[in-house]
Amino acid sequence: MDQNRCVHIGDRFPHRKTWKKLLNKWKSMMDEYVSRSRGMNAWASKRGGDLPYWHKIEVTNLGMLSAAVWCLKGVAVCEFSMTRGRGKTGRGHGDMWFSLNGLSCYIEAKGTDPSTDPAKRIKNCLGEARKDMKDLQNSKDEKTKTGVALCFVVPSVAKNKNPPDLSKLIAPYRDPEHLAFVYQPGVADSVILDDEGDKGYRYPGVALIGKLVWPDGREEGFRRRSRLERLR
Repeated sequence: MDQNRCVHIGDRFPHRKTWKKLLNKWKSMMDEYVSRSRGMNAWASKRGGDLPYWHKIEVTNLGMLSAAVWCLKGVAVCEFSMTRGRGKTGRGHGDMWFSLNGLSCYIEAKGTDPSTDPAKRIKNCLGEARKDMKDLQNSKDEKTKTGVALCFVVPSVAKNKNPPDLSKLIAPYRDPEHLAFVYQPGVADSVILDDEGDKGYRYPGVALIGKLVWPDGREEGFRRRSRLERLR
């Protein structure tokens, strides 16, 4: 696959070089997991390996992204405690916060399988993540100035079906306010995973699509009351 069609970081994203470095590290960690998994246990060996992104989509992919930040000497935390906005007085959780090479960013993420009506599913996925991100923004709690809504797109494909072209799924989002990235391991088409009883499905890859919700430097930051503040 043409890599130029698989990577896009919009012009409005702050620290674009840092984003590119982070996404490439995320890719290399996924490759390493796939490689190591072949001898990990009998379950993975029987299937030709394991694919990290097909497990609980949001949690697993955010965990790998957080680990990539740490591998690049940054700091990241998932499911951190904080106060939600929109008039809510209770405490809630944000999906991920990270700091890397001068970029301090909040992420709210969702995951979807685009096997039916992919355009609508991706739109809804991004919309839900964006809604959660704006909920954080209304808290006005912290000075982190970048907020990104993420959608992890993981298609499941029956053994007798052709996989979708993930680069086409991200094509509508190649604009200044989005980032998009496609990861496809070389072994994906040969790995059959039993996620629904005895039915075997292939998972050809994952597409990451991000919407910039808080443009860096254009909106006043907010101050978050959380345990994370005491770590700084």
